[in-house]
Amino acid sequence: MYTRTVRRSQVMQTYEHMNIPRSKAEREKLVRRGLEYAERATVAGPTEFKGFLWRGIMGGVLSDYIGIMEKVRGAYNIRDSFRKAVELSNSRDAESVHCLGQFYFAISEQGAFERKASAAIGLTGTCEEALELFTQAERVRPEYIANLYMT
Repeated sequence: MYTRTVRRSQVMQTYEHMNIPRSKAEREKLVRRGLEYAERATVAGPTEFKGFLWRGIMGGVLSDYIGIMEKVRGAYNIRDSFRKAVELSNSRDAESVHCLGQFYFAISEQGAFERKASAAIGLTGTCEEALELFTQAERVRPEYIANLYMT
């Protein structure tokens, strides 16, 4: 238990440090380090949802630093990480459900080229799916702040 808590803490600390002004290369290095910690957490605690949640979050943040084709390929990992987090939490973690909703929303809002590339490899997401997940997250935890921004 202590090891997993420390690893989750390390991932969260790495993500929180992203707000400190640094060069783009330094920020990318921190994101990759956070993703590495999240990967380790999923190996150390394969039945714990938080490692998968943070792997998805950090994978999403990493997409700010990579090309379009890498983003599309990485989207499977992000989606699968969020799905696994929702599954392991039995849909009782509002953050995991909300993040999966954000993923579907982002897919639905892609530009024409990205949307075609995503559809070609089977990645789809609709606003309706996103809304359903946001509503579910709100039912699980009405005070969850991320849900308040969606209304």
